[in-house]
Amino acid sequence: MAGKSTKKKPAKTPQKKQPPAGPETVSAAKLGAILAAPPLGERWLRKLADEGYLVKSGRAEYELAASVQGYIRRIRETEVERQVGQQNARAEFETERARKLKLENDEREGILINTRTATAAVDFIVGVVRTELAGVPPRASEDVATRRRIENAIDDVLRALAKRLEKASAALSEGRDPFDTDEEAAA
Repeated sequence: MAGKSTKKKPAKTPQKKQPPAGPETVSAAKLGAILAAPPLGERWLRKLADEGYLVKSGRAEYELAASVQGYIRRIRETEVERQVGQQNARAEFETERARKLKLENDEREGILINTRTATAAVDFIVGVVRTELAGVPPRASEDVATRRRIENAIDDVLRALAKRLEKASAALSEGRDPFDTDEEAAA
């Protein structure tokens, strides 16, 4: 062993183990400046923390990495909600536009008429019928008593008809089926 040196290696000094470093924390003001320009205010940061997007580590202190990731998640969710809202609004617009075009086409083709116009037409026809019926009793009989009985019978029929027409008109104005209101005709 003649050629070997006998130098001793220096002894290593034991080092104290440091606890693992925790997540980096920043103040609310610094986090607000990191997340947005102009910086987000403390009230807005508290709101985001309450909603679970930012991670608080103390009073006005936030975990930097987790809070940045949470803020990015919120931005993505907000963007998705905005896009879905735009798609829904567009679909509603297209549906309403198609409905309007169909109504216009139906009206132009005479399939659809305005309720007021229909009611006015029926009122006009009933008025003509009433006028024509007023001439029936004198043509039917010269006897005054018989004429009165015929006039009373016609008036009874016209009053019943007026009630039915009033119910049907109300149903039409409310968008209901006018034939569902005619109980007397069903009996």
